[in-house]
Amino acid sequence: MRLIPSIAALAATLLTGSLALAGNAHELRGEITRIDPSARTLVVKETAAPRQEVQLKLESAAQIVASGKPEAFADLKTGDQVRVSTTGTGAAREATRIEVLPAKSAHS
Repeated sequence: MRLIPSIAALAATLLTGSLALAGNAHELRGEITRIDPSARTLVVKETAAPRQEVQLKLESAAQIVASGKPEAFADLKTGDQVRVSTTGTGAAREATRIEVLPAKSAHS
């Protein structure tokens, strides 16, 4: 019977550790408002409230894709709608993946 509390304690420890790791990864959607190619940074204004501007540094191994195809940092433009996977918080936030979303048509 002592095995059940031990298993429960182990499960709680593993779950807490998994949540802590997952808490470091984030995703945001928004519009690119500024790009600094020399610093490999960009600013994205979030689509969702509170619509903050978030400055992101690109990780060296960051993936950039548009329409399912790889793109270069130089292909990004202000006004692009993007979904960005990030790690870190505050000024240390880094982009690990940027997906350029299809432009909305004028008829939608």
